[in-house]
Formats: sequence, structure tokens, C-alpha cells
Amino acid sequence: MTTSNQGQLRNALNRAHALFQQGDIHAAESLYRELLLDRPEDVALNQACGQFYLATQRPAAAAPLLLKALQHQPQRADLWPPYLEALIQSNDLTNAHQLLAVAQRHHLQHPRLTDLGLVLQQLEAANTLYDTEQWSPLETIALSLSHSHPTFAPCWALLGALYLKTERPEQALEALDTAHALALDNVSILANLGVAQLDNGLYALAEPLFREALRIKPDHAESYNNLGQALTHLGQFDEAESALHQAISLQPDYLEARVNLGTLLCEQFRYAKAEEVLNQILTEQPNHLGALNNLGVLYSKIGNSQSAESIYRATLAINPNHTDALNNLGALLSSQHREHEDARGFLERAATLNPEFTDPFNNLGNLFAREHQYEKAEICFRKALNADPHAAHILSNLLLNGQYSAQQDHSSISPDARRYGELVSQLASHAPIPDWLSSSVHANLKALADTAPLRIGFVSGDFRDHSVSIFLEPLLQHLNRTQFQCFAYPTTPKEDAVTQRLRPLFHAWHPLYTLNDAQACALIRSQGIQILFDLSGHSAHNRLPLFAWRPAPVQVSWLGYSATTGVPQMDYI
Repeated sequence: MTTSNQGQLRNALNRAHALFQQGDIHAAESLYRELLLDRPEDVALNQACGQFYLATQRPAAAAPLLLKALQHQPQRADLWPPYLEALIQSNDLTNAHQLLAVAQRHHLQHPRLTDLGLVLQQLEAANTLYDTEQWSPLETIALSLSHSHPTFAPCWALLGALYLKTERPEQALEALDTAHALALDNVSILANLGVAQLDNGLYALAEPLFREALRIKPDHAESYNNLGQALTHLGQFDEAESALHQAISLQPDYLEARVNLGTLLCEQFRYAKAEEVLNQILTEQPNHLGALNNLGVLYSKIGNSQSAESIYRATLAINPNHTDALNNLGALLSSQHREHEDARGFLERAATLNPEFTDPFNNLGNLFAREHQYEKAEICFRKALNADPHAAHILSNLLLNGQYSAQQDHSSISPDARRYGELVSQLASHAPIPDWLSSSVHANLKALADTAPLRIGFVSGDFRDHSVSIFLEPLLQHLNRTQFQCFAYPTTPKEDAVTQRLRPLFHAWHPLYTLNDAQACALIRSQGIQILFDLSGHSAHNRLPLFAWRPAPVQVSWLGYSATTGVPQMDYI
């Protein structure tokens, strides 16, 4: 659009403002942008467009436009408050402080400047408390600020950051949600809101927040690191690794990103590379607690329990209150039936230090279950679930424990199982699930079954010396192989002499323990499995969440568990 005079510009600005008032934000923004292309230096246009972005909660976009208007006419006192507000809402307190000082030196008088100056002063005092980790007085001031200035994003952002630091993820999420609604393009708020989603186990909700932060600020290493963590939890390992490498490329001394890369490599069973990454960090910084603890986890996973224990104890020698190391050492000792060596004490100490940390309660539950103290185990599992209601693996442990407990109220098993099914279904909800019951697919499957052996898959962590194999082996031995092809999908690398006997009884053997649910689902579908059996239920090494992805047209839970799994995609038990 070409505007030849101020009259035409005023008319165009009026149209843009009318569109905004009608709620057509996209059309209003398009018109403002079109006008700016034609008259980028016009004071009234930059001011109007900046005010538009402020009104639509995008202070970072507003700030440069309002600055341009102010630079052209600095004598106008009415141009200073909007720019100052944009800086404060963007949490750019340093430039806000400098701007206010300039306004005061020039004796500019405007009531809004005075009000904003008071807000800025309080925020700066609160940030000093944050930087010096004075959490109690900071909470008092942050709560007061959020109540007295509820429309200022930094007040809520500060409160959310405080809750993150003091490990109160649900409260952090609520405060940061409010902050984000007030400043949609504030990168630090987006990043912290994403971290709050991570801390609450809401990984699919965290991912788009980090991506939006990176759209606004493509060189934000912290968001690449956090995106890598979200993608790791979502099982998107290739993208996660790429994001973490990008974070490290932007900031080579970013040790947290390098530790997370080591963790990701460990999750992918790339133990040698993970060990190399973590040891390199420890070469540079021998007392890096995150690298030490994760190296202990790695050694524990590969069965090097002695080295794992040594690493955990070294971590605790540096910081006796390191909750991860306390939890991991307690879990390691418990798994080796070394409860007499204070496995329980380490776990209880971790739980006391951080009541929101679910792992110690979960591991205490497992410890009590191994000791046949099922009522105590249930209490621990429910405490863990109170801290993280979205932890499907803990709910799974609770359901298994209920199978052994004579005292548990069995009326709770059905709602607990349904809740488990809801959680795993949510994890699979973003994946396209074929309609196996459609006429065309059903016809193809029926034709295949009529002309070829029925393809049956078995998912289990117990293809070894285990009660499941005692019942499974004779069945496999007596199946007619011209009518049935059996596929094994082991979920753990544990093998023994029984494993070697079972292998030849299967048509194919495809381990799942290096694959996430999406990859495992794709593999099983690609092999045309018609009936898929789960042999674990809620017992160890189960892959029940995989069944929520519907990898096969008929799915059955059998043999390893005597009750409902709660997974709605399971057709038979």
C-alpha cells in the first residue's frame, strides 16, 4: 500500500485500530506491517504499531518501534512511558533503568513514568534477592508484586523462577503461565515455562515452548538444551541429539548441555560414547556433580555396580545432600539386597531433602515390595504419585504391588488402572493410529491370514529363566509352524541358557530395548504382526505404553499378569 499524505495514513491507522478492536489481530498486524514498509520512519505509525504490539502482549516486538518513535521526537513526554513499559514487560530492566535515568535528567514529567519507575525499583530489588538466593524475603516481595501489579509479566515471571529454584513445579507452572499470557514473546519466560512443563512431566507441552523461544531468538543455547531434554523424554532421540549439539556449538563451555548429551547417549545404549562425553567433562571439571552422578548411572546400567557405587559415594563426599546420588546409591544397594548397608536410609534422606522428588519414594516402594511389606510400598508409591501424578511408571509399580497386597483396598485398582491407561494413551495421542477395523484393512488382514501363517508377536522381558518362560516354551514347541510364525520382542538385554533354548523356537528375534515406543511400533507394524501378546503386564521390563500406539490389530495381555492392565488398546486378557 502506498500512502501519499498524512490523511491517508490516519485513515489507514484508523482501519488497523478498528480491526484490532474487532478482534481480527492478524488482519490488523498485516495492515500495520504494510504501512511500515512504506513509511518506516513515521513517528505516529511506529507509535501506533508499538502500542498495538503492547496491547497484544508482545512487548519485545513493541520495543524497537516505540524506541524509533521516541528517537524522532524525544521532547514528547507521552512517548517515554510506552517504551519504558515495553522494556519492563520484556524484562529488559537494565535498559529500562537507563531510560528512566535519562528521562529524570531531562526533567520529563508524566504520571505514568512515575508509576513505572516504582515498579522498576521494586523489580530491581527483587532481582537482587534472587541473585543472592534469599528465597524467603524474595517470595514475600514477589507475591506482593504479583498482587499489586498483576498486569506486569516480570512480577509473575519472578515468582515462577523462584518456585522453579525452590522445586515447586506446579506453582511455578501456574505463575509462568500467567507471565506468558502477559508477554507472549518474552524468551526468558518461554524458556522458564518450558522448564516448568518439563518439571511437571509435560514434555509434549514443553517442546513447542522451546521451539517458539528459538524462533524468536535462534541463538538461545539454553532453549536448545531444554528442547533436547524434552525430545529425549518424548523418545525423539535423533532430534534431541541435534538440539544438544546445537546448544554446545553455540556455547562450547555449556556443561549442562554436555551432561545431557551424555545422558541421551546412555538412553540410546551408546555407552562407550556416553562415557567419553562424561569423562571429558570430568577432565575439565573433576567435581562436576551432574557428570559424576550420570557416570554412576551409566556404570549401573552396564552392570559395573562396583564403579557405580564408588562414583555415587564420591559425589556424596563432595555434596552429602546431593539428592540424585543419595537416591541412586540407595536404589543400587536395594537392588543388590544390601538393605543392611542403609539402602533405606539413603532413599529416605533423599525424600526428606526434596519431598517433590518422586524417585526416592518410588525406590522405597520397590524396596518395601521386595521385603513383602506391601502396605508400606503402597504408601510410598502414592506419595510419589502425589508429587508427580503423570508418572505412569510409578502407577504401574503401584498396580503390580496391589496384586500381592492382602490389605490394599482393591476397589482402588480399577480407577488406578484406568488412570494408567489414560496416561499412556496421552503419550501416544500425537501418533497416527491406523483404523485396523476399517473394511479395507480388515479384508487385507483376513486374506493374509487365509493364505499365509498367522504372524504372532510376543513382547516380554522374561525370555530367560523365569516363570513366564516355563509356560511359554512348551507352547512354542508344539505350535504348527506352517500355520503360525512367532516373533520375539525382548525388552531387556538379559539372557541366559533358557534364552538360548527359546531363540530357535521363534521365526524372528527383534530386541526392543534400544527402541522408543514410536520406533518399536513402526518395527512391529512393518513385520505385519496380526496378534501381539504382552507377557509382562505391570511387572519388570514391561512395555505396556507401546501397546497404546496400537502396533497390531489384535492385542492381548497374557501369562505374566493376572489383572487388567488398564490400557484401553488391549483387546483381550
